Amino acid sequence: MFQPLSKEQARLEMARLVENFTYQLPDFKRGKSNETEVRVHYINPFFKALGWDVNNDNGASPAYCEVVHEARVKIGKASKAPDYLFRLPGGQNLFFLEAKKPSVNIKGDVQPAYQVRRYGWNAKMALSLLTDFEELAVYDCSIQPGPKDKSSKARLHYFTFDQYAAQFDFLWDNFSRESVYRGNLDRFVASGSGRRGKETVDRAFLDTLEQMRAALAQGLAARNSKLDAEQMRFLVQMLLDRIIFLRIAEDRGVEPEDDLKKLASIKAKDGIYLSLLDRFRAAAARYNSGLFDLDKDTLSAEVRLDNTTLKPLLDGLYYPESPYEFSVIGAEILGSAYERFLGKVIQLQPDRTVIIEEKPEVRKAGGVFYTPAYIVEYIVKNTVGKLCEGSSPQQIAKLRIVDPACGSGSFLLGAYQFLLDWHLAYYQTHPTAALPPTLAPAGGPKKAGKPARPTGSGKALTPDGHLTTAVKKTILLNNLYGVDLDEQAVEVTKLSLLLKCLEGETSASMQQSLGLERVLPTIDQNIRVGNSLVDVDFYDQELNFGTERAVKPFSWRDEFAEVFQQGGFDAVIGNPPYLGGREWKEENGNQYDYFTERYAVAETQFDMYVLFWERGISLAKKEGYIGYITPNTWLNNKTTLKLRSFILNNTVIEQIIDYSSVKVFDQATVLPVIALLKNNNPSSLASTTIIRPDKTGELITLRNIRQTTWNDAGLKVININLEEGDNELKDKIASDTKSVQELAEVKFGIKIYETGKGKPAQVPEAAKNHIFESNSKINSSYRHYLEGKDIHPFFINWKNKWLSYGSHLAAPRDPKLFEGERILVRRIVGERLIASYTNDDFVTSQLLQIIKPHSIDSKYLLGIISSTLIAYYFKKKYNRLDKVFPEIRIYELANLPVKITPDQHRHDAIVTLAEQLLTLHPQLRAARLATEQSQLQARIRRLDQRLDHLVYLLYGLSYTEAQIIEPAIAQRLTEAQYAVWPSN
Repeated sequence: MFQPLSKEQARLEMARLVENFTYQLPDFKRGKSNETEVRVHYINPFFKALGWDVNNDNGASPAYCEVVHEARVKIGKASKAPDYLFRLPGGQNLFFLEAKKPSVNIKGDVQPAYQVRRYGWNAKMALSLLTDFEELAVYDCSIQPGPKDKSSKARLHYFTFDQYAAQFDFLWDNFSRESVYRGNLDRFVASGSGRRGKETVDRAFLDTLEQMRAALAQGLAARNSKLDAEQMRFLVQMLLDRIIFLRIAEDRGVEPEDDLKKLASIKAKDGIYLSLLDRFRAAAARYNSGLFDLDKDTLSAEVRLDNTTLKPLLDGLYYPESPYEFSVIGAEILGSAYERFLGKVIQLQPDRTVIIEEKPEVRKAGGVFYTPAYIVEYIVKNTVGKLCEGSSPQQIAKLRIVDPACGSGSFLLGAYQFLLDWHLAYYQTHPTAALPPTLAPAGGPKKAGKPARPTGSGKALTPDGHLTTAVKKTILLNNLYGVDLDEQAVEVTKLSLLLKCLEGETSASMQQSLGLERVLPTIDQNIRVGNSLVDVDFYDQELNFGTERAVKPFSWRDEFAEVFQQGGFDAVIGNPPYLGGREWKEENGNQYDYFTERYAVAETQFDMYVLFWERGISLAKKEGYIGYITPNTWLNNKTTLKLRSFILNNTVIEQIIDYSSVKVFDQATVLPVIALLKNNNPSSLASTTIIRPDKTGELITLRNIRQTTWNDAGLKVININLEEGDNELKDKIASDTKSVQELAEVKFGIKIYETGKGKPAQVPEAAKNHIFESNSKINSSYRHYLEGKDIHPFFINWKNKWLSYGSHLAAPRDPKLFEGERILVRRIVGERLIASYTNDDFVTSQLLQIIKPHSIDSKYLLGIISSTLIAYYFKKKYNRLDKVFPEIRIYELANLPVKITPDQHRHDAIVTLAEQLLTLHPQLRAARLATEQSQLQARIRRLDQRLDHLVYLLYGLSYTEAQIIEPAIAQRLTEAQYAVWPSN
């Protein structure tokens, strides 16, 4: 058994190794020992001293070894795998270590440095190590490597063996097993996060894909005059996928080395393309994958491509032009690149030139939202993982998992990896257990009633402890399903899944498999092209073929009949598209009408992801799981009331994970939440666990909330911030009150037309060249103008801004709205609502909301809405404060509860406090001496406290209830003092 050394024991062992190495170094330099001897006698003991079980003395399964010695696949003279991979037992990769013999110059030679950086960068690792024991270099692998880079490029640290003693603390504190488990390596990586020159492999590969797409599209357009744009898009995608698949297979030792590169030297006219077609046909025989099916895809054999198009494309996938080491690039990394790649589309001009532009739906949604791996893993673990608990492979074979908007396949890849890991762990502890049966039809239309294949015989694990090809294929066919509107996305999903299935295969294992069946399954029936939201009843109202091709109606119950014969899918997971608004409605009128007629959750304005919630619930069987990441707007928006009602009435919300304070996606405008639902009628005892990441990203459980708490008669806001007793207190505050809109006119200010590049063409001529804002009064149309930032608590800071007021404005409003007594409320919210009073001639922007009282004293209302009690009510009612810039919406402001008191004394006390605050805040702004400022701040603080006290009593709150809103009140007032109405 391997027992790690203590730090001091390790220090002594390191000194012994250095002493021995010093003695043998002259022989090593003369070439009397090879790399293997150095690894066995020095490099392995070096890392063993740092606590790593380098030789697997504890007998862990090969799949669970924390130090993996690669089965160095040799192709000719080239080594196609790193020497060591250090990882955590759960499978998280830490760093590569590349070992060399002492005759190699680690400090100065370019090639070894490029090699290890290339491995680390392609595997998306933060750093990797290079050593011959005589020297040790640590490289930053976040910086893209180049073959001409100096060996010092991206090198973080360099030591010689005689420095190991002096640098021992650094080596131990960052690279020992004990320190890595404590997070020291993560902190070491984070400390260098500001280094310049970083480009992740997925982003670099995206650039490569886009260059290849442009070259192929232009080449096809030039040689094939009858191709239309849709055919070209199909051909380009298939060519890319086939070439990338075979290139990856080469680097993994499955295909012959440099096979595609050799084609680039062919001189005969069209010879490269014709030879590629031959390679595709041979691959179809080996892999049995629809990816290479030229009988189904007859178009590829009918077109031609010049050698001048293909030669640089193929050469660019090999050293030295290519920075990619495909043997270590994971399917997830390719998926990340492809997801962004699919955000653009090829357009063919009449003159046969090619334009590649962003898809309209991507542009309107603000970009492509590729889901990070940690989000995918969490959703999969808490949906698919729960379904697998306590099961056998025979039971798991019956699970059906679907992503109804699969994109490049990130969620299906995550589910596949989880199932592979689950089966591996199961067969490690049950080595004689039967293989899982293949229950899904292997080909042809997926109709109900197909007989199950019998359980296979044989072993589930290979001699080196990995899952056999047969088990991996069975899982893929049985469990995973996907649909997407984009044909290219569907092809990429299939490519990613097939590459994942191929991981770990070698030429030898493939030859063994070919004796029984071809290596890969055909998954064309699992991953389908279609519109997940539009069924074939769309044909009942729309028979135009052009519309049908764009909409792509899809019948879930016909296409996956055997799934619905069993009640539906066990898990529905994904990141549905985010797209909505007025423009979408105008451009997709036929679909909009279809959705509003057939979806219970569709309201006047809705985002596409809202419909996917209803579709996902309808696809799940009873007790099935639905797990999505979406914007958090559905929790509280007025326009998603129907969705909240549908979810609250038809499902159990098991978890909500609030990522609104974390930048999950590159686009910071999206504030996401994960919601995990169970398709079951909720009981009165059903509760939801609310979870939020802390500053380090660790998920923290905040509270459990009874689901019925949200099922009120109003907006049914899903407020994830409610605490015990909040609901009762919120209801008490609202009882026997009138809403603001019953007592006043509530409007937001004017809107200015936005003109210029990229702005809507419907801007009136009168507005196109108009000067709206000015720092002076240009003519009589200009009026005093206030923006949101000009309003502060009980204070207005006009900055000499003027606005030309008239019909040229987008929303000019009735001029009388800007006259007389009124309260101006800033849309951005602080600890309280930010409001002030005016009776002056101010025109206000749409970032300010106007309350113009008609049945209540303005200053009385200002005092109430500026109180801590109303801020508390607003937060608990509408859940609007958990944002970077929290806002109060117009309907929320209009519905705040106002207590009307018949007691004139109480009424006047609140008015007096509001007037005093309106006087003191401007004085504080004008004060220049520190003493004066301090005294004014103290007076204002005291008035705020007295105002809060009056409002608590006005709304009938007890001393205990007031402490729920403001715990600090107990430090100022005893219960007896609290009960007395304070005088002014």
